[in-house]
Amino acid sequence: MVELKGLSLAYPLPRKRLATALGHIDARFEKDRFSLIIGPSGCGKTSLIKIMAGLLKPGTGKVLIRGEEAQEAGVKRAVIFQDFGLLPWKTVQANAELPLRIAHAKEPERKRAALLLEKFGLLPFAKRYPHQLSGGMKQRLAIVRALAAQPEILLMDEPFSSLDALTREDAQDFLLSVKEEQALTVIMVTHSIEEAVYLADSVYVMTGKNPGTIQTCITVSRNGLSRALFREGREFREYCALLRNTLKKTPEPPPGFQGKRQQEEA
Repeated sequence: MVELKGLSLAYPLPRKRLATALGHIDARFEKDRFSLIIGPSGCGKTSLIKIMAGLLKPGTGKVLIRGEEAQEAGVKRAVIFQDFGLLPWKTVQANAELPLRIAHAKEPERKRAALLLEKFGLLPFAKRYPHQLSGGMKQRLAIVRALAAQPEILLMDEPFSSLDALTREDAQDFLLSVKEEQALTVIMVTHSIEEAVYLADSVYVMTGKNPGTIQTCITVSRNGLSRALFREGREFREYCALLRNTLKKTPEPPPGFQGKRQQEEA
């Protein structure tokens, strides 16, 4: 479980002024669940992901993992950003091995990267460079590199935003299969309402700007349906409508809707 307690963040401005990006965020992200964070541009979603990854220090508050304060980036967490963060001068194989080399892993451990490349269909492209890959292949490589470090928590900042619609759907299903196989806790930022409802067990809605905060958590219940069948049904559309209304600050659900919404302290 990842828990945020009283997080705030301010960036320095000229003349000793401060821009408050995040204000007093409290939230719990449950173990082995798929959590989505959604909100308007500028509300601090990326900053929040960086804080959870240990790449940015909050002004106040703390991040707890398994009840212990997380001080720095570590192998328990892996992060994938919008541009995938691949090193253009390194081959596919070298990119996949990067976290293992940083950790000074020995040669037998580095073979883990090759096994992942094979598992995800990238081994035939091991000697190529990122610019020689399609968008979907870059996304898979970013996931391979993240999994090579054997994280428990995968943090993602709009990882599918640069993909076309069909490739994006394939990437979503690929990520879901990876999550189940690896028993990962996934926390992901998106701007897409439909993507949030399709992927998430819980959707955390951020509001505000300077500062932004988590206003609400919406739990998505699929009543035993596969995600593919759920996406074609009425309840999927109702959840999308609820989420859209919440983002518009009119959180009343459609008539007859039985979805569950819980308020987060903000």
